[in-house]
Amino acid sequence: MIIPYLDKIQQMCHTMMMMFSSKHYHKVVKHRTYKKMFNRWKSLRKHTWQHRLFCLYNEELMVLMHSYNYASRYTYSHLAKDGAQWSSLAKDYFKNSNDNTLTIKKWSDTLNDFENWTMLNCAMALSSYFETYLASVITLALESDPGAMIGKSHSVDGMELVKHGHQNKEKIEAIVEDCTKGTWPSRINAMQKTFGKLPESIRKNVKMLESIRILRNKVGHAFGRDIKKSREIDGAEKLKMEKLSSKRFMKWQKKISEIVSDIDEYLLNNHIGSFQPLLVYHTLYPTLDVSNTPMARGLRMMAFKKAIGSDKKDTYSKDFCRSLIAYYEAL
Repeated sequence: MIIPYLDKIQQMCHTMMMMFSSKHYHKVVKHRTYKKMFNRWKSLRKHTWQHRLFCLYNEELMVLMHSYNYASRYTYSHLAKDGAQWSSLAKDYFKNSNDNTLTIKKWSDTLNDFENWTMLNCAMALSSYFETYLASVITLALESDPGAMIGKSHSVDGMELVKHGHQNKEKIEAIVEDCTKGTWPSRINAMQKTFGKLPESIRKNVKMLESIRILRNKVGHAFGRDIKKSREIDGAEKLKMEKLSSKRFMKWQKKISEIVSDIDEYLLNNHIGSFQPLLVYHTLYPTLDVSNTPMARGLRMMAFKKAIGSDKKDTYSKDFCRSLIAYYEAL
C-alpha cells in the first residue's frame, strides 16, 4: 500500500516540477525574445528623422512655388477676359497702380524677371536645406559609428561614448566641414574617405551639384550675377542676372531628392542603425527613476514610448522599448 502511494507522490512532484520548469522556461524565452528585438546596427525605419525634415522643407518650397504659379495664371486669365492688350496701361486693370507709362507688356516683362529671381532664390533654398541635411546626417553617422573615422566601422558603439561623455566632437566637426564645404568633387572625396563607396546617384550628379553650388553663391553674394565681375573696381554697368527656368529647377529638386534618399538609406543601414531612438532615451534618462524594480522599469519604458511618440512622431512596441532600454542601461 505504501509503495503505490509513494509512486503517486513522486509522480505529483514530477508534474509540479515540470509545470514550474515550463513557466520558468517561457519567462526566459519571453525575456530573451524582447532582448533580441533591439538591433543596434539595424533600424526598424527606412529613413532617418533628418530625411523626414528634408522632405518637409521640400514640400514647403513646392507649396510656395505653386501658390505663385496659381496667382500668376489667374492674373493673366483675368486680364485676357477683361480685354487687356500688351499696349494697354496697367493702371486701367490694377487698382493700386498710378503709373502712366507702365503697359501690360512692361508689367509682364517685370513679372517674368521676378519669376526668374524667385527661381534663383528657390535654388538657393534647395541648396541650403540639402546641405543642412547632409551636415546633420553625417554628424549623426559619425556620432553613431565613430570607428568609421579610422576605418574601423562598428568597432565601438558611439552611444557608449555619448553616454559617458567621451566623444571627439572636434574631429567630427572637422570631417563634417570637409563633407559640406568647398567644391563638390572635394566634398565627395571627403565622404568616400570616411564612409567608403557612396551611392551612385551622388557620384554621377557631381556636375549638376557643382552648378547649383556656383549659382547659389552668385545669388547669395552678387544678387544673381557673376561674383568676380561684380567686384571689379572699374565696373560701372549693371550685369545681367543669371537665368533659371522652373523646368530646370524642378529637375534639380527631383535629382537632389533622389540623392538624399539614397544617402540616407546608405548611412542608416551601414553606420546609424538604431542610434536615434537611443539618443531620445539618453536625453530622457536623467529625469527617470532608475531603480531596478519592476515598477520603475515599467515607468521608464512608458516614459520613453510616450516621449518618442510625441516629440518624434515615432512609435515602437513595448517589447522593443524594453529591449532598447535594457541595451542602453547595460552600456
